Amino acid sequence: MKKMFIIVLFLFLLTGCATEEGNITKVSCDKMKELVTDSKAVLLDVRSKEEYDEGHLDNAENRPLTKIDELDINKNTPIIVYCKSGIRSSEAAKMLLEMGYIHIYDLGPMSSCN
Repeated sequence: MKKMFIIVLFLFLLTGCATEEGNITKVSCDKMKELVTDSKAVLLDVRSKEEYDEGHLDNAENRPLTKIDELDINKNTPIIVYCKSGIRSSEAAKMLLEMGYIHIYDLGPMSSCN
């Protein structure tokens, strides 16, 4: 019984911490464009420099997933991440949340804006 209480308490604390610090929201291409225009969100392409150089979304900054921890902008700035398939953007969003960023949006794959 004591183990069950500890597990429930741990899960409560874990979910409570995630929602108090910030959240990750999936967004469509249209919503991404609105956020960049209206709220001055930062659009991050988390693919490699080589992939970025082959083509990227307008106004996107290249910040490879391996260097996401070097991001140095205000924690309240809305950030939108995308990549090729959605895997790296999902990982980047989680890392940004752990770094204390509050407004994180995951566009997923770049192809969602074609």
